Amino acid sequence: MKPSLPSRRHLGLFLSAVLLALTVTAFVYAWDQWPRLDQWAVAFNPEHLDAVFAFFVCMVMATILRSLRWRRLMTQFFPLSTPVAVGVYGWSFFLAAFLPYRLGESIRPIWVKRQGGPGFGALGAQVLERINDLALVLLAAALVVAAQPQLAQGMRFTATAVLLAGMVGYGAMMVFIRPWHGWIEQWAERANSGFLTRLALMSRGVAAIREGREFLVQALLTILIWGAAACGYSLFLASFFPELTWVAGPTVMVMIVLASLFPVTPGNLGLYEAAVVLFLVQHGRGEDEALVAAVAMHAVELGAILIIGVMSKVMLHLGPKAVSLPTIDESENGTAR
Repeated sequence: MKPSLPSRRHLGLFLSAVLLALTVTAFVYAWDQWPRLDQWAVAFNPEHLDAVFAFFVCMVMATILRSLRWRRLMTQFFPLSTPVAVGVYGWSFFLAAFLPYRLGESIRPIWVKRQGGPGFGALGAQVLERINDLALVLLAAALVVAAQPQLAQGMRFTATAVLLAGMVGYGAMMVFIRPWHGWIEQWAERANSGFLTRLALMSRGVAAIREGREFLVQALLTILIWGAAACGYSLFLASFFPELTWVAGPTVMVMIVLASLFPVTPGNLGLYEAAVVLFLVQHGRGEDEALVAAVAMHAVELGAILIIGVMSKVMLHLGPKAVSLPTIDESENGTAR
């Protein structure tokens, strides 16, 4: 007898919680011991609580800004209210953060498809989000390298070359995105192919920034997202390690992002901590002290995502069960009917 759908969901949540606990245990034991109570007391003593709370607020703000950016991208397909956008994004972001390999990223396209919208268009919008994020992180990495004169000249040259390559690629995408999208739509109309139709919908999501005004809005939102995150990291590190300069926050942010490009573990456990510990050890901190700070930082960030995810799920359950959207026929090039 097959378990009911609620039972499957409960089983999935239980297995995810067990996997999360095992991953945390394995990582901490890899350092030969759990952080001691006195170390946790140092991490969360009253003099650091303001910085911890500020970091928490910055992470919440960054997530809300992400949901607003996604809502803006989806307006080309259908009207989406801000509460619904925040709810859907918050829940999907929670699942993406806590499931291995960021499997929760598939929630938004699936939700859009179930509401009668173009799932492949939503997938294209997510691709555009990642492209914008990567471009901003590359720019931040170049600024971080430029602000640290102690780095070797070879590292500066490499970072500059990577930045230039990334910016050239991003600029080429901006130049060719309009004709590229037009060609795909023409091929889809002529061939009457379901595959090409879905590809056209996906390209439409990516091509949302083909208009200058939309490009500026997306660029501004992306800057605000990562600016809020960098501010949070800077405030946290400035409270725990006052001797570090302002560059520490953006540097740690870039290192965490680069370490999380291949998210194997739930919540990027291990990869996140390794990036923070590596930075702090290189700046003269002990491994135990660095590990406690890294785990505390990650715990606050995951706590923010957890609270947003739970509140989003509750909001979606208490709100309307379905959203009034135009029905999209993906077999007819995504036209509303």
